Amino acid sequence: MSPRRRWLLASVPVLALAACGGGGGGSSSAPAPPANPNLTVIAEEIHYDKKDYSVPAGEVRVQFDNDGVQTHNLVVQDPNGNRIDPKLQDGPGKKTGGVYQLPAGSYTLFCDITGHREAGMVASLKVG
Repeated sequence: MSPRRRWLLASVPVLALAACGGGGGGSSSAPAPPANPNLTVIAEEIHYDKKDYSVPAGEVRVQFDNDGVQTHNLVVQDPNGNRIDPKLQDGPGKKTGGVYQLPAGSYTLFCDITGHREAGMVASLKVG
């Protein structure tokens, strides 16, 4: 085998790894928390800072802080069991946020990372 061909074959795994990105988990492109949030949810290990939250109906500006040591997310589920976008996710020590238009009702907040909801990372949100 020629030296050039050997070099090309040896380079393929390195190039493939570089193409995968390799770090950050996408948190560098996470949206900034909205100005003047009317709901702040803090992820800790392995729960949110509260079991119950409440906000007025309409525009809900959420700041999601991760004070834990692992990645967490925040899923908003409506009274019919449907997920509402955006799903917020951050790595440890990060903050992100999103804006939702929510009519009055009872919503569920949870982390959908495997095992987190089952371990207690779930809360209720009363919108009224």
